[in-house]
Amino acid sequence: MKTEILSSEVVHQNPYFRILRDRVRLPDGREIDYYCRERYDAAIIICERDRKLLVVKQDRHRADVRLVEFPAGTLNTGETHAQAAIRELREETGHAAETVEYVGKAWVLGCTYDHVFTCHDPIDTGKPDLETSEHGLTHHWIDISEWNEIILSGRTTFEAIGAWTMYKAWCAQR
Repeated sequence: MKTEILSSEVVHQNPYFRILRDRVRLPDGREIDYYCRERYDAAIIICERDRKLLVVKQDRHRADVRLVEFPAGTLNTGETHAQAAIRELREETGHAAETVEYVGKAWVLGCTYDHVFTCHDPIDTGKPDLETSEHGLTHHWIDISEWNEIILSGRTTFEAIGAWTMYKAWCAQR
């Protein structure tokens, strides 16, 4: 017997995510409330050139640190994952990619997917087009050795680490 969802209720919702309270029956018959943060599918894009990665740096007030991440964001209505990756790259870095390659997808918090893409030689078109919530976001090309130090120092997110791990596995199979 597997875990059975008996009911599901949205207990909080905003433009970025929602919190669900699921009443579930466990395989042993017990019933419990299980909470899940569900956000909308996101696209993450990794651009590598000459052993350098295009990253964004932004203050995350809850982390009390300037985190280093890959350009990423959720999909707009009617947008494909690939279109979202191209848009987010342009908005957050000012770099344009005509095409992207799909790397794969992974579950985040057991409720949604991150879809990972890569692009080669994006063109710098100038200034990014940042949203208000991205105030202070900057973009940089960094050495892969610096990225590895950032991972070990805790100055990135699990989403970025997961995307990087998937990208490296994808590259190894090519």
